[in-house]
Amino acid sequence: MKRYAFTFAVMAITACVLLYMFGLIAAIIIAAVCCLLAILSVLLLKNEYKKPISVMLLAVAIFCLYIAGFQRLKIDKTENLIYTTADINCVVIEKPSDVGDKTVLLVKTTDENNELHKNLKLELWVSNELEAASAVCGDILNARVVFKEIDEAYKASDFAEGIYLSNYVENIEIVGHKDILYKYFVDFRLSIERYITKNFNLEHRSVLSGVLLGNTSLMSDKIYSDFKICGVIHVTAVSGMHISILCGAFLGFFSLFMRKRTASLITLIPLFAVIATVGFTPSAVRAGIMCSLVLLGNAFLEKTDGLNSLGVSVTLMLLFNPYYICSIGFNLSCLATAGVIVFSRYANAFIEKHIHIKTRLVEIIVCSAILVFVQSIGAVLFTLPLQIIYFGFVSLIAPIASVLICGAISYLLVVSVFALVFYFVDISFVMQVFVLVSKLLCEYVVRMVDILARIPFSYIAFSDRYVLLWAALSLALIGLWILLNNIGGIRAIALGISALFLVAVWSQNIFERNAFELTMLNVETGFMAAVANDETVVIIGCGDDNSDYNSVKAYMKLSGKTKVDALIVPSYSDYCYGGYKGVDKHLSPIKVILPDNIADKQVVFNQNGIKITAVNAKHGFAFEVNINETIALVNCCGEPEEKVKYDYLIGTAASIDGLKANAAVITGNLSGDNREKIKRIVDIEDKSVTIKITNKKGYKIYAG
Repeated sequence: MKRYAFTFAVMAITACVLLYMFGLIAAIIIAAVCCLLAILSVLLLKNEYKKPISVMLLAVAIFCLYIAGFQRLKIDKTENLIYTTADINCVVIEKPSDVGDKTVLLVKTTDENNELHKNLKLELWVSNELEAASAVCGDILNARVVFKEIDEAYKASDFAEGIYLSNYVENIEIVGHKDILYKYFVDFRLSIERYITKNFNLEHRSVLSGVLLGNTSLMSDKIYSDFKICGVIHVTAVSGMHISILCGAFLGFFSLFMRKRTASLITLIPLFAVIATVGFTPSAVRAGIMCSLVLLGNAFLEKTDGLNSLGVSVTLMLLFNPYYICSIGFNLSCLATAGVIVFSRYANAFIEKHIHIKTRLVEIIVCSAILVFVQSIGAVLFTLPLQIIYFGFVSLIAPIASVLICGAISYLLVVSVFALVFYFVDISFVMQVFVLVSKLLCEYVVRMVDILARIPFSYIAFSDRYVLLWAALSLALIGLWILLNNIGGIRAIALGISALFLVAVWSQNIFERNAFELTMLNVETGFMAAVANDETVVIIGCGDDNSDYNSVKAYMKLSGKTKVDALIVPSYSDYCYGGYKGVDKHLSPIKVILPDNIADKQVVFNQNGIKITAVNAKHGFAFEVNINETIALVNCCGEPEEKVKYDYLIGTAASIDGLKANAAVITGNLSGDNREKIKRIVDIEDKSVTIKITNKKGYKIYAG
């Protein structure tokens, strides 16, 4: 089968990557080159590929001109707004989210009379003390904002969401409300969240929220890291697996009452509702388009092709927003789906030839296990370059974990749908039966990932130098493969891998070796922080319990670290020394620095670009972290004797009281007057919180 749609999509991805990297001129140059190649193919080629190749190249040229126009209309015009102040009217288009002492409102401007302010998508950071922080989807706001350029650390993720400007809110108020269709899907999502909160404990709630809504914010650091180590974190993001299961369930249900063609068309309605409910995430939209094409194929065609369906879905998404290519979820979803499609062919051929079991039920179980195992290998291999870049490690147990976990997730998804139906129709006793089954499945999943993540050598961590080596090797092998084979069909995936790899390298700034992280680790009542770059990890504080070392292990798994270079103890107080034995025993730090061996202004650590200097504080020592002229303070022991303005702060509220900084991560309550001295504050709750700083003085704060 000719896979023209898939090949076109791969070329479109490459064009979008270059558009993101080099701007408008790149798209225009590619369009010109494609037009020239199309003319040459018409003049020089004499075989059957003459027409399709020339048409394909012209189509790519038109696509490039389209995305060049997109760049001009959406991006370049916003440059005129940077550093200007404006009064805007806007409507809240998504459920607000809490970030520390701020509420983030996703809005779209409604100023039809001002062309520059028309249909802008913005994130407004509003103080929780203001009335506007209580806004809901559909509320109309009047805000006075100062437009700013997006920080480099947020550029890729914001562009993927259609946000091209940052801003500072000077004044904001709610002035009205309008009913929008999407509000009903947001309300439905809130109802599902209430169902989950009402019927499940926190551990089960975190898994179910991820499976049903793609929400991982409730997951503890340990559970999240276990899912990542097992290579099954994708089950907590609504994507191909979830959509296909639900699509199959709806199709099977409707087929009981009507013909297959009619059932396929009717299934499109709940399919759209599912995608809208989870918030039109890129992975869900991609999966939804693919399933829609399959359903339409069932209704009007005899056969559909998986790779062509993937190509059409990717092309449609890039037509809507070329910068979807900057989304980690979109990249991983596309590559994993391609891997599943390709390897499924081999798995099905093997099953058809070798698996013949008399007992039908046993045969189904064995065949399903083989199919899931092989598909998982395909997904892991195809996403390998991006896993190394984005996560810093590769799971070795992903195929086994997929067999043991994905089946349970499938049943959990279907059972939860039935439970929700009876929840909304208020048949409580029937709902409780399905809730009980859901709890058992959640417990199985949590325990299984915990067991698998404990297996020695379950993953391989990569530092940036090995990532660069892998990059060179991957691209060399891909280039060799393309030279030795005709480009097309499955082999065109090689171009997709190289293109996605380029955008991963660019958006993650892998060549910026000076980026480093300051992390406040979640150890409840104790204190523990991590200072790290690509090569080094230093832990400050031990927590107040010998089990607090688990927070460090979870952090290291999430960041792909393998060793602790130094442990620094600020004081012998229980909250930062009580967990010393656990940390020393289970993490085996290369160097341990106790309070007895520390003096004021002493450089206690200076290695691989991280310099840490002790500073006298009220109840022990605080530590100034100096990396590339960026100075941060890690402090849990009280007010330093000498007050200095820092770039970043990590510590308890009492220990940073009165200090000034760009950003801070704290535990405890900081008074209103002192909050004004720090531009951005995040209060740690039930997750570790990281400030990631690049050598451009940009920073990004994220939880978990």
